[in-house]
Amino acid sequence: KLLEKTVGVQYPFVAGGEFVITGSELGTTRYPYFYNITIEKDYNCDPQRIFVEPDTTSSFDLGIDLASDTIPFGEAFSPVANSTASISNYLWQFSDGFTSLDASPAHTFEEPGYHTIYLTATIEEGCTNSAQQSIWVEPLSSLSDLNEFSGIKVFPNPAGQIVTLEFETPLEVSSVSLIDLQGKEMRFWDFNESLMSAQTFDLEEVSAGIYFLAISGQRIGRITKKIIVQ
Repeated sequence: KLLEKTVGVQYPFVAGGEFVITGSELGTTRYPYFYNITIEKDYNCDPQRIFVEPDTTSSFDLGIDLASDTIPFGEAFSPVANSTASISNYLWQFSDGFTSLDASPAHTFEEPGYHTIYLTATIEEGCTNSAQQSIWVEPLSSLSDLNEFSGIKVFPNPAGQIVTLEFETPLEVSSVSLIDLQGKEMRFWDFNESLMSAQTFDLEEVSAGIYFLAISGQRIGRITKKIIVQ
């Protein structure tokens, strides 16, 4: 039975001893609509009230697959959804603002460095899940630079509290940065274009994980070396 009372409203309003209404945004001139539900049982047993928690978790796994987590500057790539279910709708979002509804969109980042790819996927049953993946876009360097300055050793790797860079040919280095997988600069060392043949770096208090040493200079541009900190 649908209850509606438009005159003589008095609070609190008790609905069948089941719940109490203490007030209304409609004021005291009328009640909102409520259903009065009566449950009849066939057996001579007292009813027991239970509360069923809704399942709000996703019912399918979701990830993002890349051909490589490192790509040269200016190169296009296409991320692919990795899922246990059949996806009906895709929403790709890239950290540079690009978006796509395609299943596997092609994209080119216009800036080097770390970028993040986000995916929100929906399956036919209406469940939604999301995933994200980082990708490193290598800084622009000429092929001759890469060949000329490829003789850079990083040791020990994995590293502990210190790591050493050693150059086969002394280089003029302006700075060295330690960058994590999210693109955050964790350490910075300024060398002001000093001629360098070997240099030791203090990694004390750096959390264990995978990092990149970014070596910068006017002649060499920016060269990165992957290291593991234990």
